[in-house]
Formats: sequence, structure tokens, C-alpha cells
Amino acid sequence: MKKAEYRIEKHQMVPFLLTDWEVPIARLTITTTQPNRRVKLDFEIGWSRPHTADLGELEIVIRQSSGAGTELFRESEMCHWNAMMTMDCEVAIPVAGTYTYYMNAVSVGRRAILNGPIYWYEASNS
Repeated sequence: MKKAEYRIEKHQMVPFLLTDWEVPIARLTITTTQPNRRVKLDFEIGWSRPHTADLGELEIVIRQSSGAGTELFRESEMCHWNAMMTMDCEVAIPVAGTYTYYMNAVSVGRRAILNGPIYWYEASNS
């Protein structure tokens, strides 16, 4: 079974300033025939601090079914100039089927520029 993956390289992105509102930046769909499965999702996100901020801050939110769906994961990171956020989260899949997950980004106070790359993939399962 091929694992799910989302990739956008740095040269494929137009950098943009994040705001106080969550914006979907990636979508990942996983199909499984196994019930009661746990899936590990890894991600890497390139970002930087805008020159107007003393310290950059980026928050990533993983939601199920839509960009406004149930929140499954939330993590934040700070940086002084440029950063590559590397994280993972685990999601439970109770019933066999197809599930879609959305990765949203937000920066309260407009303290992050998303400039890529963005890599998001199913890393392993148990």
C-alpha cells in the first residue's frame, strides 16, 4: 500500500505572511482497510520571521475532514530569523475507510512568513 504524501518545494511557493486566522496549507487523504489503526504523520515546514517582528511565531493545527473540522493536533514554534519546523503527530483511525486531514497555519500578531518547503506524509503505522 502506498503511503499518503503532500509535497511542495520552496521554489514552487510564493511566500506569504500568516495572520491571526487559520489558513489551510496542505491536505492529506489516507485510505485503510484496517480498523483500529494508529497512523503517524510527519511534517516539515519552512518559514521565517518578518522584519516587522522581534521574534517569529508559527502555529500548526491538524484538523479532520475540513479546514474547520475537529482539531487533532496543535503545536507552535518560535524563531529569530529562518526555521524548518519538523514535527509529527499520531492519529487514530477507528473504522476502515478514507479519511482526510487538513494542515492549517496561523500566526497571532502576523509573526510568520510561510516560504516553504512543505512536506507532509504518512510515516508509519501500528
